[in-house]
Amino acid sequence: VGDDHVARLSNLPPGRYSLTNRSSQVPAVEVTVPSSPITYERPKTVGYRVSNSRRGRDTAPLVPGDIITEVNGESVAVGSISSRIGLAVAEGATTLSLLRDGKPVEVPIDAVPQNVRYTAIASLE
Repeated sequence: VGDDHVARLSNLPPGRYSLTNRSSQVPAVEVTVPSSPITYERPKTVGYRVSNSRRGRDTAPLVPGDIITEVNGESVAVGSISSRIGLAVAEGATTLSLLRDGKPVEVPIDAVPQNVRYTAIASLE
């Protein structure tokens, strides 16, 4: 599997299979293997949902339920969101683009948010 998000299956006998991802956020896909090769497009990460990693701890400026879609104008489709935010903050002024209650919001940050857990959100688009 590479950056093109396509898994290639080979040497499987014809039959019905369930393709799963290590992430519990990505649903299994049922496929039937014909006698010729098939391809399956893996879901692409489109954002990260913010949750509180320690109940009762402050996550400011992020709010549990926020969905981060960009860091400094760059898509979060590839890589670790924690590392991306950390590197961006280390380089200077950082802006997170996110959806808060379904509305786009730009949040400037000058430190890595603490007490935050990120869950990838995927799409087949």
